[in-house]
Amino acid sequence: MYNWPIPFLQQLATSHEVVIFDNPGVGNSTAKVANITIPYMADATLGLIKALSLSAPVVLGYSMGGTIAATAAVTKGSSLSHIVMLSSTAGGAATWFDPITNGSILSFPILGKRNPNAFVDLIYPAGKDDKALCENLAASAAFAKAGLHIAAISPKTLDQQLIALDNYFRGPTAAYPKLRGVSNKFMYVHGSLDHALPVRNAYLSAAQTPAADVVVVDGAGHAVQDRDPIGTANLVLDFIKRAPAKVDKRVQKGQFGGVAYGSKA
Repeated sequence: MYNWPIPFLQQLATSHEVVIFDNPGVGNSTAKVANITIPYMADATLGLIKALSLSAPVVLGYSMGGTIAATAAVTKGSSLSHIVMLSSTAGGAATWFDPITNGSILSFPILGKRNPNAFVDLIYPAGKDDKALCENLAASAAFAKAGLHIAAISPKTLDQQLIALDNYFRGPTAAYPKLRGVSNKFMYVHGSLDHALPVRNAYLSAAQTPAADVVVVDGAGHAVQDRDPIGTANLVLDFIKRAPAKVDKRVQKGQFGGVAYGSKA
């Protein structure tokens, strides 16, 4: 939870109570199952909402967090209000990936070799010189300076998260098939230069969602909130206040890049 840019959280907090937390198996949050799945993490999120007596909260998730938010909505959307998906996907048929994955996140060489430099190049368009990366590192430093212990994700938990995402992307646990039945308002925010989850994911997911906005941030990579923390927060705040715009959510074949998940380039 320590990767959220401080200005992003502060801007959201100007008009809303902001709750951030670690998923099961991360930081000080324990997992009560042997194998972590996206539905399990969504249930944990819903359990936390209930434990804190939060009334119809907005649920915002980034990347894997977005898959958890979407799953929470299709599981118990009546207890939630708006859903914000930052650089994420509804899974299943809505998942398109960079061809470098060779068909699966499990064979993704950058993740498999735990290569931090290659991972940075994937997430941030300008690599180690990207201003967005500096914002991300500044957030971690600020939390550490405040005396908060930042625990690294264990290799075991990371492997379980990758398997959970693979099942979600392939379809068995995806939110995509059930999205037609949700009443929550969704907003999909995606970077135009996102090579981890190409922007096509946002349009495919939105096309399945009854009430949805799509916002494409020009020049941003996979971490849109790092590129412009306050601007991204203002997008969220504006979305909460109004109804989704009537946008063209149709997706044409070959548009927005990427290859269907599970297919090899």
